[in-house]
Amino acid sequence: MILALTSCEKEEELTDNQKINHIVYDLMENWYLWYEHLPDEDTADYLLDPNSFISSIRYDKYDRWSHLMPETEYKAYFEEGEMAGHGISLGADNDGNIRIYFIYPTTSAYEKGVRRGWIINKVNGIKATAENVIDLLGERSTGLTNNIEFTTNNNENLSLSLTKEIISINPVLHEEVIMRDNIKIGYMVFQDFIDSGTSIIDNTFNKFFTENIDELIIDLRYNGGGNVDVALHISGWIAGNFANNTLINFIHNDMNSRRNREFLIPENSNSLQLERIIFITTGETASASELLINGMTPFKEVVLVGSTTHGKPVGMYPFSMKDYDWVVMPVSFEYTNANNEGGFYDGIPVNIPAADDPTKPFGNPEESCLKTALEYLTSGTVTGMSYKSTKQNELLVDARPLSSFYKAH
Repeated sequence: MILALTSCEKEEELTDNQKINHIVYDLMENWYLWYEHLPDEDTADYLLDPNSFISSIRYDKYDRWSHLMPETEYKAYFEEGEMAGHGISLGADNDGNIRIYFIYPTTSAYEKGVRRGWIINKVNGIKATAENVIDLLGERSTGLTNNIEFTTNNNENLSLSLTKEIISINPVLHEEVIMRDNIKIGYMVFQDFIDSGTSIIDNTFNKFFTENIDELIIDLRYNGGGNVDVALHISGWIAGNFANNTLINFIHNDMNSRRNREFLIPENSNSLQLERIIFITTGETASASELLINGMTPFKEVVLVGSTTHGKPVGMYPFSMKDYDWVVMPVSFEYTNANNEGGFYDGIPVNIPAADDPTKPFGNPEESCLKTALEYLTSGTVTGMSYKSTKQNELLVDARPLSSFYKAH
């Protein structure tokens, strides 16, 4: 991107925020899917910080997502597969307990035994609540140490000293082959559509291929999306004989219609030959996750278990700034599948409702979403769930834009 100023003011009279915001506005005039709904330039408040500015000019009828993020963070997560923190994701249950919703297995916290379902009682001696726990844990920076008092899944109280670190993200939080009524069921919990994760994805699907699974459950309950190329890569593993068919179409505004294109399912000689795929979803399931679900619908029986997805049938391109550490990510296209189906701004509804139950670890056959999926695969019916439900889709994230993609601290 080349710095372009549309103001009649001299460049040297502008603040950095004003300069950045002029770049953002000029960019969105060309690339924004709903550019015709931008406010008049002379009514925009260029004194705002950049993310407040882009929020103030985006088309609120549909757009909840256009934002900026530091380029250093963008590259670390999407290209290098790294983050700074403890590597834990938090949520609040119906009793107000702060629970671990997931934890990356490549962290020192995981090595010390921290698991999904644990309760955080105190951080550095202060009682943890939904309102304060993110602040108590502090910035996403290495070397910051927190003393955390937990209650484990065995109802034991445990205090641990955890130091934030650079984490190499493993996007597959859990994978196994489950035997149920002589049916081999591949189950994977997939969290991050990042470039560096493809080898881990391949290891998981190679295992499923070698085991000759009969059914597949892909758990996307907290997956906020990411790189479309990774979604394409996964589609090659699960499409069977439908390689070289259209997975998705990108549709741009009328100024960029020459960029409209279709993305084909790649060939994969080890692609799983399955008639159906089960996806576990929640309101946190978004973007590339929904793209994969929507893209597979014309070719497979796709069954959703859990709760309605987030509803993001659009995508963004990352635009770097020459002189500033920002990446601008405006909504730049909408997408449809091979049947030209899209537009699900209210989310993709589930076939079988089930409440997320973070009190139980991934893979526990009594965890409500997995239990529901397994019952459906083995019997074709689902009995009533008898468990204490927890709030769904209540992950606690900070205000930083990258939190929409990864949700760990």
